[in-house]
Amino acid sequence: MSETAPEIQALNPHQSSYRWVIMALAASAFLMAFVSRFAWPPLMPVAMPDLGMGARSQGLAYMSAFYLGYIVTQIPGGVLTDRYGPRKILATALSLQGLGTLGLAFVGSYETGFLWRIICGLGCGCVYSACLHSFFSWFSPAHRTLSIAVVMCAPTTVLALP
Repeated sequence: MSETAPEIQALNPHQSSYRWVIMALAASAFLMAFVSRFAWPPLMPVAMPDLGMGARSQGLAYMSAFYLGYIVTQIPGGVLTDRYGPRKILATALSLQGLGTLGLAFVGSYETGFLWRIICGLGCGCVYSACLHSFFSWFSPAHRTLSIAVVMCAPTTVLALP
């Protein structure tokens, strides 16, 4: 039994030092989802005159558009993560949210911006479930809550830095 223990330990992701890399990548993904969520509000005063939008349209509709996409993908994101794994879902989700955020740079009308915000929300809605799936795969119960806490604090910690 002692001869196979190192082989079994090498195959156990809960013992791998790579799990800390997974935690850092999940924290980065969660941070980017957070940044995508709040990318629009600082741009509103600049974009409002160019798009002919009132304050109500900006805040209510554009933020609602994001949350519409976000809510729509919460449960399907978890189901898809269970089916295809967190790596594929995170890659797709981060691509969608990046595309949606980048699209805001080229907004020419209210409707186009609304669509980009929905796309961004669709991507962001899958990030949390994929990150949680990674923690259950890579971390033992003894370290799981630590990894989740680090990821949940990532956006606030990074944004609080001077």
